[in-house]
Amino acid sequence: TNGSGHGALADILKKGSIDTLICGGIGDGAKRALAEAGIDKDVKVKDWNDDQAGAVREIIAAQFKVE
Repeated sequence: TNGSGHGALADILKKGSIDTLICGGIGDGAKRALAEAGIDKDVKVKDWNDDQAGAVREIIAAQFKVE
């Protein structure tokens, strides 16, 4: 993105050691991932148990480049 848009935001977040940022609602891909993990989309992340968090980590690792 030549230093603009989502690419620039991702770089800023990485430099700030920010792991996750969710703005507004969640998209269809995130909804599908939560459904695949068996997690109700209305449950807050802070309320996930270890199995739920692990399931999401596995999905992310399988589908995305994790740095």
